[in-house]
Amino acid sequence: MCLIDISRASEADIPLIMEIANVAFPRTYAEILSPEQARTAMWAALACDAAGQLDLCEWVEHMDSAGAVELAEELIARGMVDEAIEAAGHLNGDGLARIALRMAEKGLWEALEDFYADLDETTLAALAEQAAAQSRWDAIDAIGECLGD
Repeated sequence: MCLIDISRASEADIPLIMEIANVAFPRTYAEILSPEQARTAMWAALACDAAGQLDLCEWVEHMDSAGAVELAEELIARGMVDEAIEAAGHLNGDGLARIALRMAEKGLWEALEDFYADLDETTLAALAEQAAAQSRWDAIDAIGECLGD
């Protein structure tokens, strides 16, 4: 007989949890989900289940960029803006740009303010277009300052 010891997860357990999840989710849902959908489901489950046990930053630090982007997108979709900001804080380049554009689509302009300085000109220009479409003149002004306009 095998005895199972159940205990609260700690930061030291994250690599093992991630390893198990990376194997279990794709195999479990292979018949009904694409690999990308299974990965998104995995990050969503981890975000919800782990929220009460571990700080989200501890999870994001162990994810690759694609996983962190998917997690941030799932958090945005669930209306968990503060958590999405926390996850996005670990991103850069294309990953951060993707999350910034998603936040703009959802009208989360206040959440974006801290990221403008880390975004490239192309992303800032796209954000300015979205801000104009949403009549967010305050966001356009802030983006203009970053662009030096």
